[in-house]
This record gives sequence, structure tokens and C-alpha cells, in this order.
Amino acid sequence: MISDPRGNPDPVRRPAWLWVALAAALAGCLAVGAARALAGSGARRLAFDSIRQGEQDIYLVNTDGLAYVSRPLTNNLEDECCPVWSPDGTRIAYNSINNGNWEVFVMNADGSGQTNLTNSPAIDWAPTWSPDGKRLTFVSERDGNPEIYILTLGQVGASGLTRLTHNVNDDSPPVWSPDSQQLAFASRRTGAWEIYTMNADGSGQTQLTHFQVWASDPAWSPDGQQIAFGSRHTGNWEVFVMNADGSGQTNLTNDPANDISAIWSPDGSRIAFLSNRDGNKEIYVMNADGSGQINVTHNAGYDGSLAWLDDGSRIAFVSDRDGHWSIYAIALDEVETSEPIRLTANIADNKHPAWQP
Repeated sequence: MISDPRGNPDPVRRPAWLWVALAAALAGCLAVGAARALAGSGARRLAFDSIRQGEQDIYLVNTDGLAYVSRPLTNNLEDECCPVWSPDGTRIAYNSINNGNWEVFVMNADGSGQTNLTNSPAIDWAPTWSPDGKRLTFVSERDGNPEIYILTLGQVGASGLTRLTHNVNDDSPPVWSPDSQQLAFASRRTGAWEIYTMNADGSGQTQLTHFQVWASDPAWSPDGQQIAFGSRHTGNWEVFVMNADGSGQTNLTNDPANDISAIWSPDGSRIAFLSNRDGNKEIYVMNADGSGQINVTHNAGYDGSLAWLDDGSRIAFVSDRDGHWSIYAIALDEVETSEPIRLTANIADNKHPAWQP
């Protein structure tokens, strides 16, 4: 659902600018994994945030060995969270509290070159890279309510700040189309949250859903032809898909439980989502047409914050199955025979996993 800088991994029906306080915890930086390595292609790195040193910082963990050693990329007195990799894997955008409010920062993959891109007394959050790596969108309250802005990025810093939405109601963080030409987002400008698209310059804003009840979390298919999203206009949360122009809206999950937070597999053949149909929030995977829905986690804990590796072989996620928020990864071809591997083993909360491209 709509995310926030410090909230639960997948908050439901809660605006992005309201976050919950996290209890600080102390822990070391060594995370010892299970007695096997993740299956898949070579060394992969995962960024995430953790409060193991008392404040929230960004960390990096390699996932190719038997001992998953996390190292901090930020080590400041301010809280930092929610890392997002640039498409080429060389930089990370993230949120940081600077002078008492959330700002959008960017740094190199090794933690150097930490730069405040927004420098505003208002709250700025939820940075999202364009697929071509040239621009960064974020949401800001600098004009009184959450609106969408865009920055043009250079080698150092950013320029060309542009406000894309102009209305008195709230807009959610947008997602880019694969060709970097359009943005999809949720807005409650009509009184209820609905799905919209617009061109990357803010023109052509078009309402795609007209349910007059909550619709959110748009996600472009990798080929840019469809948009998955969540809606509760049937009485409970379901995962829907529609063509990029809003036509052909189809309920994929059709279950009396709540199904939310859909993300596409990198090849567009499958969709992962969260569901409480088995009594608690679990990760499910289905074919892109809604067939073949399977539970891939099977655990009594809460699972959320899905991140699909770009080769489609595994999904990273956050779970409280061991008593606090830890990051796990599951190899999808081993669901029936193996448990997810725990990548962070400490007593602190660890959230917002993001695979390096």
C-alpha cells in the first residue's frame, strides 16, 4: 500500500505522511545466515534500513555466502530509510531527517557522496528513479499538501525542480512507466483514492479508475502495457489489472480475504502480492492472468515489503516471524523444499529491502 519513511512495511489504508515511531534497538553488524547460500546467479547485494545502532541507517548486505555480513552505508545522527537503487546500480536515493524534517538524499553505492537533493523545510519523501536514470520523482508537502515533484539529475546534485500535480487534495508517490514517459499514481482529488496517469512533464493527467472507493498501489507491467493495482470496491482488497489506458479492468484475485501490494515479476509472467486468506499476511505468487495462486511463505508471522530480484529467481521480504522485523529471501524454485533464508540476524528492526540491479 502507500508507504511512508518509517512505517510498517506495507501499511494499509493509511496516508503516506503519517508514520509510526519505532523503538530503538542496539545490535551488531554481523548477520549470520542459514547453513546454505541463496540459489541463483552469483553475488547480489541488498540495501535496507535498520535501527541496530540506535538510529535508523542504510545498510548493505551481500547475499552470496553462508555468513550474511551487513555494513552501514550511512552513520549519521539523523534517521535514514527507504533505499532505492538507480537503474544502473551505482547510486542510492533515500530519505533522511535533516534539520528536523525528511529530505531526499542520494549517495554512491559505497556510501560516499551523500547529497541532499531537496533542501526544503517541508517534508519530502518517497524518491523514485526514472528507468533511464535521468530523473527522480518524490512527494512533498512544501506547498501545503502532498504533491508530486520531479528533479533532473546530474553527476552531482540535481536541477530543474518541477511540481507536477496542483490540487488541494493528496497525491501518492508515483511509479514510472518502463519507457520513462509516464507516471501512474493514486490521488484523492475526487474525494476517494483513484488511479491516475500523467506524462512525465505533468501534462495529460487522466483518471483511470472511477470506483469512488479506495484504489491504490499502481504497478506498471514490464512491457508498459498494463497496470496492476489494489482496490476495495468489491468490499475487500483485491488485486486488479487494467490496460495502461484504463480499459479492461479485471479482478485477478477474487478472494474474500484482503489481497494487496502487487508487484510484477521482471519478465511480466507473474505477480506477487500479500494476502491474509490463510489468517495472517503471507506472500502469494500468481500468473499474470490470475491463475495459479500459491502461498510461498507459509508462516504465522507477518510478511511484507516485497522486492523481486531482477532475474526473477527470488523475492526479498520483511517478516516478524522471529519476534522482530528481519529481512528474508526465498528462492521461488525451492518453495516446496526449503524455508526462506534470513539475511539479517540481530535484535533490531530491519526494513525496506532493495536489490541492487
